[in-house]
Amino acid sequence: MTKRLLGMFVAIMLIALMFVPAVAATKPMYVQTNTGVGLNVRSTPEVRDDNIVGNVKYGNTIDVDHDLGNGWTVVRYDNKIAYVVTRYLSATKPAEKKAAPAPTPAPSGKTQTSDLDDVNAEFASAMKVNPYTVYVNPARVTSWLNLRWAPSTKAGKIATYKPGSAFTVIAQTRNWLQVQDPKTGYVGFVSTKMVTINPAN
Repeated sequence: MTKRLLGMFVAIMLIALMFVPAVAATKPMYVQTNTGVGLNVRSTPEVRDDNIVGNVKYGNTIDVDHDLGNGWTVVRYDNKIAYVVTRYLSATKPAEKKAAPAPTPAPSGKTQTSDLDDVNAEFASAMKVNPYTVYVNPARVTSWLNLRWAPSTKAGKIATYKPGSAFTVIAQTRNWLQVQDPKTGYVGFVSTKMVTINPAN
């Protein structure tokens, strides 16, 4: 009787194992950011200050589960499900980033104070608009476009974008547009000269 019960138990266990879902295999991919800084790993697929759970250095690998198809990828980080921006992942190891060259000194005729005055003048001319879409203009831009923190070419870069990339305009100044990247949620400024409403131009 004991042998019969043991045999039934083993049979039941084997049948149960047949229905256990297989764990999806992950594949390592490399971090390749535009600036050479690390890639933030987040607990949710959105850009917020309070959902960063870690950071993977440029050139290091992270275990990728699957691409969500909306600009975000599911990864395994610290044995947990997490999310990263898809465009900063590469199947091949990226080249080592060289140190950025020292910034060119401002011309003697223009002081730091006048730079701030220019920025203030741009902010003073700011106005809200009904949101619309613009594209990095391939006819005017020979390299990737910089999204900046403030309406000035002296302001720091948030990210860079290739020709044809789309932005949603949320406000504008005299010479700049305040835009949002619909994929990452980044908000910053781009020059009106570098974008177009028609992606074919």
